[in-house]
Amino acid sequence: MSSSTVRPPYGLLLAIAVAGMVLRLLFVRAIPLQPVADFARYVEVASSIASGEGFRISGIPYISQPPLYPGILGFWFMLTGVSIEAGKILNLVLWIGTFSTWIWLGARLQLRPAWQVASLTVLAFHPALIAYCNVLGTESLSVFLAVLGIAVAVARVPSRPLLLGAVLALTALNRPQMLPLPAFGALALFLRDGNHLATWRRVGAMLLGFALMLGPWVARNTAIFGEVVPVSANSGYVLLVNNNDANVQSGWMPLGSVPLRNEDRVLFEKAGFSDDFFSAQSEDWKLRHWTPAADAIGAGVARRWIAEHPGRFLKLALLRLSGSFDVGSLMHWPFLERGGSPVWLGKLTAVLNIGVAVWAVIALLRMSRRPDDWELVDWLAVATLGLGVISILVFEGQGRYLLPLMPAAVFVIAASGRLTSPGRLSGSKRTLGPAGG
Repeated sequence: MSSSTVRPPYGLLLAIAVAGMVLRLLFVRAIPLQPVADFARYVEVASSIASGEGFRISGIPYISQPPLYPGILGFWFMLTGVSIEAGKILNLVLWIGTFSTWIWLGARLQLRPAWQVASLTVLAFHPALIAYCNVLGTESLSVFLAVLGIAVAVARVPSRPLLLGAVLALTALNRPQMLPLPAFGALALFLRDGNHLATWRRVGAMLLGFALMLGPWVARNTAIFGEVVPVSANSGYVLLVNNNDANVQSGWMPLGSVPLRNEDRVLFEKAGFSDDFFSAQSEDWKLRHWTPAADAIGAGVARRWIAEHPGRFLKLALLRLSGSFDVGSLMHWPFLERGGSPVWLGKLTAVLNIGVAVWAVIALLRMSRRPDDWELVDWLAVATLGLGVISILVFEGQGRYLLPLMPAAVFVIAASGRLTSPGRLSGSKRTLGPAGG
């Protein structure tokens, strides 16, 4: 039977989505958790936005972390009042959007019913995806944006390239490592449609949508700091603390423990960061006062170290990748006030993570045998996985950094086995039809 004649199992899919939401609600109500570290800073910035003071933290213009999640949280607080419970409700709302969009996506791509049920089941019942509804961080928003980007890439809507560019910009404003995604989108369009005027229009519209959404934040940063900062100014910080002579385990370390050459200290001194700054005890204080100028210096020092120690960097990179599968670090944050997750839950989460990762690799190998059949959505999903893995290898490996990659991984698994590709829904691989914009 053709997949196009098979009606999606909407009843079963709705039941899975409702069950997933019930589990999230029960978890949020049963497990107490107050924001700390990065999550506490997000809440502080959101509170500043809600009070009308804008993107500020400790009275300082906010730049040390991506702005989208605290921005959305701040506007949400304007509606609900500032409270941790309201932030957790926002996460639940984002998951309603995620499930609804994923169900629509399965029908739009005409996936086999078994694929639709299996993929939604992973998103609905993965323990970590449930647990991070309790965490006021970027994870729930990242998953929603990943699913939304995939959906827009295959939707039949007017000006689809423009809308897709805007969604990709939002994705980058939440996860800076995704800034190159529009380049992969442009590559996909040229490979599929050829070097034609219509292709240039679509690429131009996508880049315009990206620029229009990202532009105001870049303009704000340029006006305040006098430097072009596309998203945030912490990549150099993270790169430095994770790639230096003192880091042998690949884990995060205090900035003050990073060995610096005298010439590096001079550069930091000229940027207004003396040895007293590095020797301060509070890493939270350092992040609040970190600037784009300091970040550029830190990135330069780290890149030089990597160039001088390629073997050690490779070892650290592999340790970071393996560390991202450490379920202890993954479940540490949502169960922080309980001293860790139950052992059985940790084991289940580890099995799921490894299973999805292995299956995704196999699916990528299957897809690589027919690269000419790749559509825009396939390129974006694979690029998302690639950029996420590269970020872990180069910067830092934590279990929670795998969560935003889960929709792309599940999509790649489903895409490798689907009967029809998004382009063929229009009747021809090379025909965009009404959705082409």
